[in-house]
Amino acid sequence: MSIKYQAINFFGKFNSLSAKVLFYHDIHKNNKYTYDSTSLELFNQQILKIKSLGYDFTNKLPQKSNEVLICFDDGYKGIYECKDYIIENKIPVKIFLVTNKINEPNYLSVKQIVELNNTGLFDFESHTHNHVDVGKTKDKNLILSEVIESTEFLSQLLGKNVDELCLPHGSFSNFALKIICETRIKNVFTCLPGKAVVKYRNINLISRSLVQNTEVENIEGVMRSGDSFLRYYYFIKQKNFA
Repeated sequence: MSIKYQAINFFGKFNSLSAKVLFYHDIHKNNKYTYDSTSLELFNQQILKIKSLGYDFTNKLPQKSNEVLICFDDGYKGIYECKDYIIENKIPVKIFLVTNKINEPNYLSVKQIVELNNTGLFDFESHTHNHVDVGKTKDKNLILSEVIESTEFLSQLLGKNVDELCLPHGSFSNFALKIICETRIKNVFTCLPGKAVVKYRNINLISRSLVQNTEVENIEGVMRSGDSFLRYYYFIKQKNFA
């Protein structure tokens, strides 16, 4: 066990189980469409462990201490090839799409997105249009176009109001957040681990824990937010808050 997970499990002992948001990039049975993909076998083991801890799955923002939201970033098509597992086990998930990648090799197609959306288990939201690092730009128009083009396309495709955004690379700044506040976005998902939801003007900044390579023996420590101590490290590393 790595030193990081030894620490996560240690600090988790002092916390109760709490509402959590976890994220992955893709899952696969055979073909891997990104090196960040998680095997379906490991994913299943994690899901079983989370269930054993008494959690209910949701694709909305968790409101109760026993709720967990599973997210996938980028929109790789492994999730489609594993859709039967998701549907049979009734696991709602949220997928953040880079809309300019839709229909590209390795990514979900429009047809697949609509099919998954119609099951009611897959909720699709924005990961910007071109996966631009909004935390490193001072171009207001670029930030607006990345968010608006993506949310308007998805809203029209899915027939709903797409108002959630996952930040590419987890990167953000005061400047970027002020611009995002001018759009329809209500919830902004970060890569900051832990259990806190921070209010910033009229939007919520949501913490998420990356578990795509986490062994089952370490899941409970994460669910107890033992990784909260890493928040300050990632806060400095992943943002340009100026």
